[in-house]
Amino acid sequence: MTSRVFRLFLVVALGGANAFGMTFDFRTPDQFNTIKVSINTSFGNGQLKGEIRGAGGTMEFPMERLETARGRVSIDARGIRLFHGKSQAVVNSSTWLDTGRFPRITFAFKGIQNLRWGRKEIRGDIVGTLTLKGKAKEMLLPAVFRYQRAGRRSLDGRAGDLLEVQATLSILRGEFGINPGGMLDQVKNEVSVTVKLLACSDKVRPLLPSSLFVTP
Repeated sequence: MTSRVFRLFLVVALGGANAFGMTFDFRTPDQFNTIKVSINTSFGNGQLKGEIRGAGGTMEFPMERLETARGRVSIDARGIRLFHGKSQAVVNSSTWLDTGRFPRITFAFKGIQNLRWGRKEIRGDIVGTLTLKGKAKEMLLPAVFRYQRAGRRSLDGRAGDLLEVQATLSILRGEFGINPGGMLDQVKNEVSVTVKLLACSDKVRPLLPSSLFVTP
């Protein structure tokens, strides 16, 4: 079945109003939402690693028109944890993340491009705006989406679907005012970020003829 025919079938199968407005909430327990960071350094083992907890937000995920997906994720910048004592002591300071003035990191979804449908996952590039330390930048994030029809019951006992989003990105700390030009001999400019978020809905989609939608 071609991609165009399959998408048309989705619209018909979902039917009318049920085809639009499926909202997913990212406010699931922290053990399901992880944001990991990695920076090459000249100290330690050559790599500074850390993680951020406390993600929340919502996403509209219209399966038959994923290019129009919209949403917003907000992260508590004060929840960052670096696995290096001296780095952890200064990461919240005004020179680095300045979390006293800028306590939130946000990403606003504006759509998905280059969609590729697989048997058990969907791949595409998320279009959106990252706002960090008061500076906003348009970004394109390679991402993988996995859909679990009726999977929410295993999470909290309530009816609904689950949506897993995995994405990777690289940012230059200088572009966001994170000690720009400073300590480059010790901490590199490029920061690698790996995101894994789980979102739940309060609805269950009708059963569709694809393993993407089969109850796990």
